[in-house]
Amino acid sequence: MNDSIRTGSAAHSIGPGGDIDALPGPQPDSADAGGLSAGDLSASATTVHRADHPDSLAALALRSAPSVAALQERIAAAREMARSAGPLPDPMISFGLNGERYPGTMLGADPMVMGTVMLNQAIPFPGKRGLQREAAEAEATARQSEWTRMRRQLAAEVRGMYADLYAMDAMRMSLQESRTSLALLESSAASRYAAGLSMQADLIEVQLQRSRITEQLDDIEAERTAMTSRLNAMLDRAADTPVRTGSLAGLADRPGTRAATGALTSGAEAIANAPDVDVRRRAVEVARLRLAVARREAWPNVAAGVEYGWRNGLPPMVTATLGIELPVWKTGKQDAEARAAAHDLEMARQDLRMAEAEARGEAQRLRSARDTATRQVDLYRLEIAPRSAQLLESARTSYAAGTGSGIRQTVEAFRMVIETRAGLARREADLYKAEIALAALTGTDPLVPSEGESR
Repeated sequence: MNDSIRTGSAAHSIGPGGDIDALPGPQPDSADAGGLSAGDLSASATTVHRADHPDSLAALALRSAPSVAALQERIAAAREMARSAGPLPDPMISFGLNGERYPGTMLGADPMVMGTVMLNQAIPFPGKRGLQREAAEAEATARQSEWTRMRRQLAAEVRGMYADLYAMDAMRMSLQESRTSLALLESSAASRYAAGLSMQADLIEVQLQRSRITEQLDDIEAERTAMTSRLNAMLDRAADTPVRTGSLAGLADRPGTRAATGALTSGAEAIANAPDVDVRRRAVEVARLRLAVARREAWPNVAAGVEYGWRNGLPPMVTATLGIELPVWKTGKQDAEARAAAHDLEMARQDLRMAEAEARGEAQRLRSARDTATRQVDLYRLEIAPRSAQLLESARTSYAAGTGSGIRQTVEAFRMVIETRAGLARREADLYKAEIALAALTGTDPLVPSEGESR
């Protein structure tokens, strides 16, 4: 029996006794391991497609997401409401007819019958209209702040999902290569068993591992399909649109990214730039102006009017009127509204305090996650990856020579390689997600500039 099996770019032969001259697997030298990424460890002879860039997907989401468009409409509505808060109330015109013998005698037949036209205008107490306009404008500004927050969160979420897909793809690639390699190992075990050189348990061990890898591939494919569908929904495109991932190595270290997020993750600076804090700060300003409006409502409004009366054969009569509201029910109406507005203001202040505390905690958490992921990526690249490759090489050599623990040690070495590739990809994804989340928290994401910056 002399079979030749091709996996990746190398051909491996099985000799008459079931010996193998090579088993595929990553074999980086320790000196070169520092330049490895999960994508490098997962390289194979598969067809190369142009990978999507996470920033391009995030930009597409910012242009196409229905949630962003819906909030834009809400902002436009708030701005229109701000314009409507300034004008005076509409005036009222009224018509009248009166006389001593009216309605027995009509206008024009009796000089004592008079027709009247009256124009009335309600005039709010000075300062009310200005405060109402300021409060409405502050409301529109708060909506704008919410829009910025949504855009930051959306851009970070899209890129975070891309990172998760990257980790899945690295795991899938590793499993596919391992399954191919295990097919070679299974042929070797079958040849040895047929020649009476090994037990049947060795063959079953390899077959069982291949079946488990097939199960993992099915699970990953289902999970990836679900996540791709969610991502495409955020991009407002067909659910089955493919998303192809590329290497994340270096994306978190783009010029300016780490420097910016590293310089803006102290507690005070996180509070100054966090989108939730900005939204709550605007909410406090809105509540403050609403309280001022409610307190000013306690002051009475004025009503001014002018009346023109026409009588047949007599000079016309002109009457001017001026009225003022009597705040008889002030305690039960305006005062109660002012007290409610004061409670709303205090609630907004407490919400702001909570948002500031959460921003401080989130900055610390993300900084810790970023530093941990950085250390672990280096650990995988410099130590775990080369050692797992050495372990597989050693197990492969021992199995070919008929020494060591046999097939079980080789299968375990394959499993270690799979876990190493998946672990490195997961840590690279965690590092990238931490950097993106820090950029969203501190307002340093170039895709979503802070308010007032050019877009």
